Amino acid sequence: MSKINLNRINPPENIADNVDVPEGMIYLLTNNDKYIEKYKNFLEPNTKFRPWFKQHFYFCLPLSMANQHTFIVRSLSGLMLRWSGGIEQSDLSVFQIHDTEGLQTFESHFGSGILTVQHQFTLRTPKQVNLMVKEPPNYPIDGVSFMNGVVETDQLRRDFTFNLKITAKNKDIYIPKNTPIGAVMPVPRYFHDKFSSKVVEDEDLLKVYRDTLNYYNEERKIEYDSGGKPSLRYLHGEDIFGNKFHDHQKRLDGGSWWKSDSDE
Repeated sequence: MSKINLNRINPPENIADNVDVPEGMIYLLTNNDKYIEKYKNFLEPNTKFRPWFKQHFYFCLPLSMANQHTFIVRSLSGLMLRWSGGIEQSDLSVFQIHDTEGLQTFESHFGSGILTVQHQFTLRTPKQVNLMVKEPPNYPIDGVSFMNGVVETDQLRRDFTFNLKITAKNKDIYIPKNTPIGAVMPVPRYFHDKFSSKVVEDEDLLKVYRDTLNYYNEERKIEYDSGGKPSLRYLHGEDIFGNKFHDHQKRLDGGSWWKSDSDE
């Protein structure tokens, strides 16, 4: 059996990791001093507003809450992409419209119609906190799917990439400048590992659930048949009996629900 050549180096010194990120913080460490000012405010906290939403969409609290999760990365250039459907790097054509001054680069690095977005920084998080690299919530791009990953950014000492999978073959895909093209979300390590699922068989639990569900269904039917406005019980944090949810959350910052961008 042949050995794998890892092409590793042996640095002449062992530099201790002195990055200690405070709780509730994400550090952005630039590769060069010249990038410090340019990357300020680059990792952007999300808001609940989306340019394509109709106003009544915001009454769906799960959508509005999802919109606020993650920190987003925007494209610093307009892009024109075209994928032939092949697996080679050359099968994806990438045309960059604006000069990003090296802050953000775009290339077909992995092949298979994957656009790789590279930056001149790395992200670090507090101990035991990973970053999930994912799609910006509810910012769809036609012909593009976002590739997800989970990175141990409390220990990572190098950069990582954002990757977009082109799904439309032989089609010109235009991504305007300032489009959200990636997002990161802090996730405590081992949190997901603790969960499993099971089907409930306890008759008493099922009876309470089903009786309650029937009342919800009756209310929905009345609202639908009468053409009236929805009760918005979930938005206001109450169940069908008027019992208030404990510690109900409407915004990530704890502010009022209908807070506009101008109030930020």
